Amino acid sequence: MMMMIESDRECLVDPSPSLRRWLGLTPTETEVACLIASGLPTELIARKMGIQVGTVRTHLKHIYAKMNVHSQVQLAARVVSTATLFYCKRYSPES
Repeated sequence: MMMMIESDRECLVDPSPSLRRWLGLTPTETEVACLIASGLPTELIARKMGIQVGTVRTHLKHIYAKMNVHSQVQLAARVVSTATLFYCKRYSPES
C-alpha cells in the first residue's frame, strides 16, 4: 500500500516544545521526527524545511541515537506513541 502525501501537508504530530522535551530532541530534530511520523519522505522534508537531504539524514542519525531506534518505522511509532501518551496525560480528567 502506497500513501501519497502532498507537499504542503502539515505535521500530523504537533512538534510542540513539551513534546520535544518528552522526546529529548532539539527543536529541529523534533520537527524532522514529527514529519517522519507524518509519513513524509526525507526528500520532501528537506524541501519543506529548506535544508539539504543530507542534513535531514544527519538529523535522523542523531535522532536514532538519542531515541535508540534503528529505522524510520520505529521512529514514527515512538513519536506517535509518545505524542499520544503526552496528549492523553495532558487532557485527562485527573489533570
